[in-house]
Amino acid sequence: MNISLQLARNQRGISMFFALIILVIISISMVALVKMTDINAIIAGNLAFRESATSGGDRGIEVAIRWLRTSDNGAGGMDPWQSTAHPLNTDRAANGYYSSMDPQKNLISMTWNNTNSVDAGKDAASNQIRYVIQRMCRNPNQVLSDANCLFSDSAEDNDGHNVINATQAGAVKNGKSPVYRITVKISGPRNTISYVQGFVY
Repeated sequence: MNISLQLARNQRGISMFFALIILVIISISMVALVKMTDINAIIAGNLAFRESATSGGDRGIEVAIRWLRTSDNGAGGMDPWQSTAHPLNTDRAANGYYSSMDPQKNLISMTWNNTNSVDAGKDAASNQIRYVIQRMCRNPNQVLSDANCLFSDSAEDNDGHNVINATQAGAVKNGKSPVYRITVKISGPRNTISYVQGFVY
């Protein structure tokens, strides 16, 4: 009887030891779970900021289209197929407009500032929007040319694929209008940066 009582006394400490180990494991698991929840919330927040920044690209494209219309309307009847003085036949870097698609120009690595792009303002989510317009021609500061420029298939697209009517972004010839690529950079909170491109003709 003394032997069993002695064994029972010796085992009392072992139960406490195992209980403490289980308590430590549960505590570590709870901390890991809380951290995982925080990381998921951060990821979801970052994705929301990115989506917000991308949606701001629509504003930049619309402002760029407005500039194209205004420039073409202000040409005073000049023919872009004949006159190099037509506003859309010459580079206007301060207006974010380039009369050719220069393969040397890396729009992602360049510094987007007032000397090479246009500030289109901020959207409702405080995303800063800037744009660059490139006419899809091989050679800069030249009149429109069938051999060197990319054109739409026709002035009217019955499937509704035209972003804008062909007559609103440069002269139409033989049912074709020049194609312009608009690249929009959207800078948002938490250093979120998105790029959106659209082709108009």
